[in-house]
Amino acid sequence: MDVDLVVLWVDGNDPEWRREKNKYAPKKEDDSSDASRYRDWGLMKYWFRSIETFAPWFRTLHFVTWGHVPSFLDTSNPKLHIVRHEDYLPAEALPTFNSQALEMSLHNIEGLAEHFIYFNDDTFLLRPMRKDQFFDEKSQLPCSQFCEIPLWFKGELSTFFFVLANSMGIINKWFPKRKAPASMYFGKFCSLRYPMADNIRTLLMKLLFPGYYTGLRYFHSPSAYRKETFRQIWEKEPELLRRTTMSRFRQDTDVNQMLLLWWQLASGQFVPGRVDCVVNDIKAVHIERLLRQIAGQEHDMICLNDPGDSTSYDLYASRLDAAFAKILPKPCSFEKA
Repeated sequence: MDVDLVVLWVDGNDPEWRREKNKYAPKKEDDSSDASRYRDWGLMKYWFRSIETFAPWFRTLHFVTWGHVPSFLDTSNPKLHIVRHEDYLPAEALPTFNSQALEMSLHNIEGLAEHFIYFNDDTFLLRPMRKDQFFDEKSQLPCSQFCEIPLWFKGELSTFFFVLANSMGIINKWFPKRKAPASMYFGKFCSLRYPMADNIRTLLMKLLFPGYYTGLRYFHSPSAYRKETFRQIWEKEPELLRRTTMSRFRQDTDVNQMLLLWWQLASGQFVPGRVDCVVNDIKAVHIERLLRQIAGQEHDMICLNDPGDSTSYDLYASRLDAAFAKILPKPCSFEKA
């Protein structure tokens, strides 16, 4: 079973890209075009080192970009495929500054394996990981963790939460909770591989809300997908996915990759697995713990969430670089000599 990797990347400091973004940016500022969505922390070389060091079994890395690439990147590496947005999105959807639009058509990337792992560029591997932690060798289904947990809303909602609600609505439309067989609950929705608290919560939600899923846990972590999942959703919801694809910036009416992940879960097209990915905002209250988690390799994966604080970069970029350099000191084959 060949397994590819896909990652989206943008250099928010590129003046040409900034000019094009500003040309199309909505007149009314909102979180859809916030600078924190595009800021580059200068850590991408460690992302490449982490996948080569901790997941060397991947076949091809598909690097999706507006057009620019990191200055250190050796584009002649035989395991690297540079994918521009126009290579797999329709012309009428371009230019796009919406990662959700890019996510909906990943299956159209030329040469992409049927089985692939989708990364955001702010998520790094910290420890060696096996292929069978992402895909079951026997069934070739993705490994995922099911947990019903109510979507939690408070205060003024950002676009992200509207997108989650939209995605959950589609899941309830196509996968009525009442029709989920008991064998699904005691074979996949609950598992000894999950934390016991998650199993209890899932069963409690079944009793309290038998008619619909109140929400599914969303992990900000690399996710295993089959291209077949994309084909199924495009067949069932073509207008919704097309509308998201045509959204130049994030819109409240979009869906995102959670729809794809949750579709695999609700349909039972997965094998129970456990996700060990810690998510931290890069800000004062978390920074010491975050640096310790990186240098101590305390988890399989870590997500460094940009808080949008203009002072954070100057304060913490060099400290993050030093923490990663401690565990990944040697250049990898994706870096220029």
